[in-house]
Amino acid sequence: MVNRIFDAGESFIQEIRLKFLKSETIKLFLNSLRLKDFRNYEELQVDFSNSINVLIGDNAQGKTNLLEAIYLLSMARSHRDNNDHDLINWSADAADILGEVQTKSGKFPLEVQITKSGKKVFVNHLIENRLSNYIGNFNTVLFAPEDLDLVKGAPGGRENLLTANLVKCRQTIYSIYCSIARR
Repeated sequence: MVNRIFDAGESFIQEIRLKFLKSETIKLFLNSLRLKDFRNYEELQVDFSNSINVLIGDNAQGKTNLLEAIYLLSMARSHRDNNDHDLINWSADAADILGEVQTKSGKFPLEVQITKSGKKVFVNHLIENRLSNYIGNFNTVLFAPEDLDLVKGAPGGRENLLTANLVKCRQTIYSIYCSIARR
């Protein structure tokens, strides 16, 4: 399955290499993040620096939940939990994750709303009905403690990580990946 994706995307990979060599540094970062009833956060507003940000806190204070929210804003899914209902604060009926993304061409909001009945994603305040159109607006790479098997384990895990990050780069690769995965 993975080989087909790489075969279909070889010219794309070469194209990306050339763009990185010719272009300036790509600027894409998260200006701010607002959480409402997400995991242990009833409400949280964070404004990020456009350079390095460091999260410091005691155990079980929500640092990983904050990183999970950023990943969720990027991929419209959690890296830790397949059940979206678990992302909603136990005292609420819905969760809202809203972020402002900064690119070279300007700022725009991304939003993920999770309810008991499902999930909605928004780009620039407009609902996006297809996840394939949502993914790729804000690219992230997450390396979590549970990913240590990538270094020590079988190559299948590394291939999956590479595939997951390739599909973020261009929506056509995501569409190819989805059609192969359905087979």
